Amino acid sequence: MLAALRRRIEKSLKIDHECLHTYVADLGPGSVVVDLGAHVGQFSKAMAGRFRATCYAVEPSPDLFRSIPSDDLIRPVQAAIAGEDGPVLFYPHDNAESGNTLGRLPRSDAPCPVEGVRFDSLLKKLAIGRIDLLKIDIEGSEVALFEGTDDRLLENVRQITVEFHDFVPELDMAEKTRAIVHRLESLGFLVHNHFRLNHIDMLFLNTRKFRFPFLLTAYLRWMRIYFRLRNLYPRVKTCV
Repeated sequence: MLAALRRRIEKSLKIDHECLHTYVADLGPGSVVVDLGAHVGQFSKAMAGRFRATCYAVEPSPDLFRSIPSDDLIRPVQAAIAGEDGPVLFYPHDNAESGNTLGRLPRSDAPCPVEGVRFDSLLKKLAIGRIDLLKIDIEGSEVALFEGTDDRLLENVRQITVEFHDFVPELDMAEKTRAIVHRLESLGFLVHNHFRLNHIDMLFLNTRKFRFPFLLTAYLRWMRIYFRLRNLYPRVKTCV
């Protein structure tokens, strides 16, 4: 039943998926995509190729950054999102996608210095006035991003697709992740996470910039409450 409902909702919202990230596929030429944790640029290449969107591909890893293509639509930026502007240590990892600036993961390699930048500083430096799609996959540094970004800036983002890393025990960020989700909801973002009990792939839609049918909005919000209860009381069976 939930799978069928999910398909209907995703079809009505134009939900699509790319590189394990969920987004609303209503972009087009002139849309601005900020790709934080770009890896080798797969997500940016997909958005530029499909929608002709302008993509800022931000990646701290020197090795991965060298593989990001650069053209009129894809603009690579080598930097790590941090709580403060200034050099930070980047820790490569056995799994190239798990390199990070937190240094708490097992099997991390010797660190190297990279440029660290606050999210608001990055937007100012690149002269980005609006964001149609913000993709975040930055290996735990999402906490520093949200804690260092004021409400007004977030309210100017149309949609945010995030991989939170509260599933990594060493990062100890479960409580902060829940606080970030609550904050975005309080700012008017509608949450869609495929009715999962985790935060691995979460989509936040700015209701000030999207227009959704009332019943659809109410249903998604009700489902969020339902799954919060499932998290709190996993042994309680609730009918949907």
